[in-house]
Amino acid sequence: QIYKFIMSFGYLITFNEHEKQHPSELGYTIVSERDEEDEGTFVFVYHPTKSELGKKMISGSLHVPDSNVRGQTWQAGDVSVSTDDQRKGIAEWMYKKMSEVLDMSPSEANWQSPSGIAMWKGFRKKGIF
Repeated sequence: QIYKFIMSFGYLITFNEHEKQHPSELGYTIVSERDEEDEGTFVFVYHPTKSELGKKMISGSLHVPDSNVRGQTWQAGDVSVSTDDQRKGIAEWMYKKMSEVLDMSPSEANWQSPSGIAMWKGFRKKGIF
């Protein structure tokens, strides 16, 4: 779907939402980790340039406790994407990575924040999960 905006100074700007770059193309990196003490699996996305104390800053994280893995589906325990990194496909990338790691599909949690509701609405609109 293509959106066209006419700015107040008369220029026409065209934006195609399907041409958004993948986070990896923007330099973000993704890793998964198993935490036996926490009894869960994590996915982290690191920012390409921001760092703190010599370590890359986390732009997003997704945690799935073992108790949230049921049958052939899983539900996120905690999901977060930093405000500056939202609307860049990071949450979708984390969900896809976690699905690959656990070899099963996610399901919607019973309780969701307004951001989570919007994210799942977007997933359904795109036909994923």
